[in-house]
Order: sequence, then structure tokens, then C-alpha cells
Amino acid sequence: MWYFFTAVGTFIIAIEPSGEFGLWIDTDKLAIFPNPEEAVEMVRAQKTGYAPWDELQDANPPESLAGWMVMPGTAL
Repeated sequence: MWYFFTAVGTFIIAIEPSGEFGLWIDTDKLAIFPNPEEAVEMVRAQKTGYAPWDELQDANPPESLAGWMVMPGTAL
């Protein structure tokens, strides 16, 4: 799992049982992606469907997955 802490909540990218990657904001699942990089891009582009984030000015999210915190033991 990967985490990105923001003023409006914590984004989480978690591996789903299907092998895909869920994008969450706190306890709300926003979408599922075939790879974690696509989830990062949706957060970076502020096109998550979560209005408090998507409309936030000066959000400054990480450009890549490398900028997210990773839970130890997370492997692709």
C-alpha cells in the first residue's frame, strides 16, 4: 500500500483481491486501476471524483509513485 497525506484526507493505493489497485480517500474507494501509476496520475491531475481534492488550489501532489509513502513489504 502507498499513502499520500493531504489537507483533505489521506489517499491510499491498495492492492485489491483481483490484483488491481484501488484508490481510496480515507475509507472511501474512488476507483480501481490496473496499476498504481494510473491511480497516482488521477491524484496528480486532481481528477479523482473527490471534489474537496479536485477543487483544492495549490495541492502540489507527488509527480510519481516514488513520492508516496510506502508500507513496508509492499511489492508489485
